[in-house]
Amino acid sequence: MWKKLFIIGILCVVGFGIAYGFLSTRLPEEEDPMVAEEETEDEPLTSQPVFMHDTLIRGWDDGRLAWTLSAKEMELDREDTTRARGQGGVELFLYSENGSERAVLRSDEAIIDLDRGDFRFRREVEVVSSSGDRILTEDLFYRDQDQTIESHRDSRIFFGDNYIEAGGLESDVDFENPEFFQVTYGRFLVLPGQ
Repeated sequence: MWKKLFIIGILCVVGFGIAYGFLSTRLPEEEDPMVAEEETEDEPLTSQPVFMHDTLIRGWDDGRLAWTLSAKEMELDREDTTRARGQGGVELFLYSENGSERAVLRSDEAIIDLDRGDFRFRREVEVVSSSGDRILTEDLFYRDQDQTIESHRDSRIFFGDNYIEAGGLESDVDFENPEFFQVTYGRFLVLPGQ
């Protein structure tokens, strides 16, 4: 009697193990939404892209030109035409309400979400304001909705003769209210008479 119960118990455990192994290979694992969001930034476009060369895109705000984006090569997602990737000489010119140039952002690559107005510039990134202030970094976000730039990479910032190295920054595009993360080095000169 005990032998039969023992054999039945073993068969149940083995059967449960086989069923569990089979089902676990068939059911997709639930993804952490934060990890999934980070991965989608660098994922290729969802469908076969449309390739364009020497592209210029204009962005409008209440009937006025707000920005222009140019790139030597642009991949536009065929299914979601608000997503694109620009490569080679990517430049984003930002304009004020009176039409004057506020800033220009340059890099070798950019990932663009036109629907949300988000631009991620990658590799070597340079930002130059209308006053000549300059930022050099490797990864920078520009959000058109609040017109801010943000980087969490090592950045070098030049204000005339002044210089700052920081572990990142957040600022408006005019550099009027910058916030620097982890300042590592700086040089500030005070000229006579100022």
